[in-house]
Amino acid sequence: RESNISKTHERQVNLLISNIKCTNLPIMDSELLGGLSDPYILFVSYPKPLLWRKGWPSTKIITRNLNPVWEEDIHLTLDHTRCTDADGSLTLHGSMLYMTVMDEDITSGDDVIGTVALNLNSLCSELDISPSSPSSSNVKFNDHVQETVISTPVLRDGLEYGMMECTIQSAYLTQKETKEFLIEAKRGKKVRAKTRKKTVTNKISEFLRL
Repeated sequence: RESNISKTHERQVNLLISNIKCTNLPIMDSELLGGLSDPYILFVSYPKPLLWRKGWPSTKIITRNLNPVWEEDIHLTLDHTRCTDADGSLTLHGSMLYMTVMDEDITSGDDVIGTVALNLNSLCSELDISPSSPSSSNVKFNDHVQETVISTPVLRDGLEYGMMECTIQSAYLTQKETKEFLIEAKRGKKVRAKTRKKTVTNKISEFLRL
């Protein structure tokens, strides 16, 4: 009998995480090292095989900063063979994404600042991930995208260690649609950056005319 896995896996769940920033992170380094932190974010999944590829995906390290802003988008693709039910259909019930803020420490090993725990099923609740999901020939990739804005405390042992903000776009796409999706996201980011630069320039011009 043909498994539903082949039908479901024609598409894959993609996560595009952008506009990532943290505020009010704690000081993790000693005063001899500047008295700040060198944060980066690890993207950890449960079950582990969803994202593990000889290591966890991560952002770049931003040195000596308690309010880091990452000028990069993180694209994650879930390994569907690790999140199927007894019938071979894709399911994300009980699956989690942990965005763990780390502090790089080359002397004694990197330290955990805190974690934001996100339910993958909630991040993909508006997506049709059933085996009978319409084929790409009938539906545009934009119909398979869900956007979630995150603004939540970074927690460790029940205590807050700063805030994290980001935008997560969840998409159930074919390989071809994924390429289009990433191109559109990159184009949109350039447009927003150009608009932001123009706005700042206009404000400066108005100020100089005063």
